[in-house]
Amino acid sequence: MEFALVGVVLFTLLFGIIGAALLMWTQNALQEAASRTARCVAIGSTECATPASYAAGLVSGFTFAGLGNAATVAVSTGATCSGDATSTGTITASYQIVKITSAFWANGLLPSPLSGITLSATACYPISAS
Repeated sequence: MEFALVGVVLFTLLFGIIGAALLMWTQNALQEAASRTARCVAIGSTECATPASYAAGLVSGFTFAGLGNAATVAVSTGATCSGDATSTGTITASYQIVKITSAFWANGLLPSPLSGITLSATACYPISAS
């Protein structure tokens, strides 16, 4: 009888911890994919001629196959990155900015506060211009 009372709380807590860990793991995978994609695009590598498919491949490799296909990838160039502008002497840096947005894949498995979450990761990489 005692386990029936304590078990409900125990399993709820256990699944909440697992759900939060999966959420953080997926967020970390999106951030790493955004960082690698921004760098790849900024250096002009032929590996990422199509940044969206390159980022999707990275996300799928870091998490589960096919998860990256549901992500939206936006690539832009800007003079600032998170409000920081880099300028030294006559050289001004612009930034390659990559933003990846994806719905959390385990939305249906998690309780109310963690369900329906959209994850987003933004990364910048400097492009030197004189």
